[in-house]
Amino acid sequence: MRQIARITWLVLILAFILTGTLMSKQIEGSLAPSFTLADVQGKKYDLTSMKASSMTIVYFFNPASQSSVEGLISLDQIAKKYKKADLNVLAVTTSPKDKAEEFVKSSKLSFPVLIDNAKVSEAYDAKNILPTVCIIGPGQKVIDSFQGGGKTTSVMLGRLAERKLQQRQMDLAEALSDTAIKKTPDDPKALMTKGYAALRTGRTAEAEKIFS
Repeated sequence: MRQIARITWLVLILAFILTGTLMSKQIEGSLAPSFTLADVQGKKYDLTSMKASSMTIVYFFNPASQSSVEGLISLDQIAKKYKKADLNVLAVTTSPKDKAEEFVKSSKLSFPVLIDNAKVSEAYDAKNILPTVCIIGPGQKVIDSFQGGGKTTSVMLGRLAERKLQQRQMDLAEALSDTAIKKTPDDPKALMTKGYAALRTGRTAEAEKIFS
């Protein structure tokens, strides 16, 4: 009884915290600018065709900058592990095509790398600070946006984990939170998301340990 009471208390507290975390920072209503861009092989991708997807990530980056690439590589590693996950990523760069091709060959990304003439980057305010990441939900509505590398990568991964938790994709939410925790071990949001995922999949002892 004591353990049940303790877990119930944790659920109530965590539900309160996560509700605030998940809901208070949503970007409401704004539509992501539409675009059609070609990848390094010439195949075209139209953002509008992805309107029905539960999540599309547009990731503006510079392939010559490690801090700019870091988050993209992390996303790619997770996507390769969870191939059935609904996780669409479009990587966009204004770098010359030959530089983009070199990066594609060396990184072997599972995502397309699209070549931009800067007009799309301008529309997303993604010219001066890279990476710039825009998370888009159904109906092409912007959910979240981030700028800068380093700690921003952990924040982005943690926020993605929260979104996938909302969508009840527990495995993917936990994988994203694990990656965020590896980069920033004391990230409270990532830890809470991992704990909540454990709780919702019946691993109460693990959840209690994380919350403690």
